[in-house]
Amino acid sequence: MNKKQYLILLLLFNVLCVNAQVDSTAYPYGKALNHFDYNKPVFRLDSEQLENKNRFLRFVALSGYRPDLKPIKAELGSTWNVSFDKANGTVRAYWINTSIEGILSNGMPANRVLLEVNDPEKFRYMPAYGDHEIWFRKNSRCVEMMFPNGTMNSKVLNMQLANLFNVKCFREKRSINVLVLFRTSSIDKLKSKQLGDQLKGIDGIFSNVSIDWLGENMSDANLPLFVDESGYSGPIDMDLHLTDYSNLMVLRKALQAYDLDLKEEKRITEVFVIRDNDFKGN
Repeated sequence: MNKKQYLILLLLFNVLCVNAQVDSTAYPYGKALNHFDYNKPVFRLDSEQLENKNRFLRFVALSGYRPDLKPIKAELGSTWNVSFDKANGTVRAYWINTSIEGILSNGMPANRVLLEVNDPEKFRYMPAYGDHEIWFRKNSRCVEMMFPNGTMNSKVLNMQLANLFNVKCFREKRSINVLVLFRTSSIDKLKSKQLGDQLKGIDGIFSNVSIDWLGENMSDANLPLFVDESGYSGPIDMDLHLTDYSNLMVLRKALQAYDLDLKEEKRITEVFVIRDNDFKGN
């Protein structure tokens, strides 16, 4: 092998990309994906690759659901984690048992994500799809990427993930249906006494917190996007006497006791769009 052939072969090794997709509901996993170590990559660099001082080797690995592994819940609600290998000069990003929507949007609330895809069931769970656990085992994914240290950034990650799932991802302002909060009188029934611990809506109780926490609980219940047009800026005390925010009629009746109400209207707001490259919709 001459020098030119050797350099070409080395370059091919250095841009290696592995796409290991496995349907966990039908096939057993290979050893590399089954024996997972949170602190180690699923593929190990061999001695010949370690001799390459340029450190251009990288991989992308994709699998289906892997039993007994916990999804990542990193700081600020992120769905991924990162680890560094200083000795080998690499950085690793990984997602574990997460919906495709969650991976691509980094766990954004569903009411801020617009799906323009041919098969929404692959991306996001809805009660109409049946048992959540069955859906989750079929549709959640694990992803792992390794890059040379210093070459990974949000743009690179987003591009790799979009390519992996054959989609485009972008932020865009759209006119969408939202739930608008408004006041029905000028009487202040919300003013907080600012006593005790802050309570943020569990069991319908709010104490000494911003009214924005109502929107957070509505978002967790998969209601449309919350827009506050009440004009109320101070901390509130409010007891809605409910444990489930998903029933809009019940929620509205509880809010009316505080001279508040919700109406569904269109507003122009920024959303995160996930679109199939071959999207057949409008």
